[in-house]
Amino acid sequence: MKHLYGRAVLSFGEIVWDIFSEEKKLGGAPLNFAYYISKLGGDSRIISAVGDDGLGAEALKVINSCGIQSGSVKISRDLPTGRVIVSENEAGLPCYNICSPAAWDNIQLSADDMDLAEKSGVFVFGSLAQRTDSNRSSLRKIISKLPPDAITVFDANIRQNFYSREIIDESMKIADIVKMNEDEFPLIAGLYGLSPADSHEETARKLMGMLKIKYLLLTLGKNGSIVYEDSGRFVRREGHPIKIVDTVGAGDSFTAAFVWNICCGKTFEYASEAAANLSERVCGHKGAFCL
Repeated sequence: MKHLYGRAVLSFGEIVWDIFSEEKKLGGAPLNFAYYISKLGGDSRIISAVGDDGLGAEALKVINSCGIQSGSVKISRDLPTGRVIVSENEAGLPCYNICSPAAWDNIQLSADDMDLAEKSGVFVFGSLAQRTDSNRSSLRKIISKLPPDAITVFDANIRQNFYSREIIDESMKIADIVKMNEDEFPLIAGLYGLSPADSHEETARKLMGMLKIKYLLLTLGKNGSIVYEDSGRFVRREGHPIKIVDTVGAGDSFTAAFVWNICCGKTFEYASEAAANLSERVCGHKGAFCL
């Protein structure tokens, strides 16, 4: 891929407060990604919306303090700032109860947003923010304005029932890089009629061939990660024995580190290792923001 260092890395989607049992942390997959891009040295931007309320004002304050450009975060007078109630399942993985409706369900675009899209080097989006028709329309408008050499990144980020085969298929077909976790991988493979009995590699290769994906990032929880390249190469990273505080934001940091290093001209192998290292570090902290 062409080196895109110096151009804006643009995220689209939800900004939410993750509500834990005793505290709250700002998050949402697109914002988590934007946070790590900023901390790694990128020109990080996000197109989203918060409510005209206390949580919205607090969110904007945190976003600006993290070095993320917030000029494209709209303030909704009709919908509240997003909230997600976070708990853990028996495997220690996060479970999410997403409150709705929320401000990020209706992300309106400005002329400045369109200008920003035309100058961006990377565009990142997921499935959750596409749960509304208005956001899907906004997403298509942004994609239509991206430069031909921009890298598009789809983080599946499947939550509850807020997805459909149409959303997944349309998103996968326009993405150069796709990230999914160990639960999303067989679900998405099944949407394309691929057997869960096949090996990870065989299924990944079939998906990549069908959809013209350059890189497929597969996170496997405590079992590590695998990154596949369309050349046939892959990097398998076994999980290391670490003390896990929580895994919120780990996958987003993985994606950010991989994408950023690829944009900076690092090798596929280097980017894969950097992604695994950062995500392990994130697992040792409470909440998604830890740098």
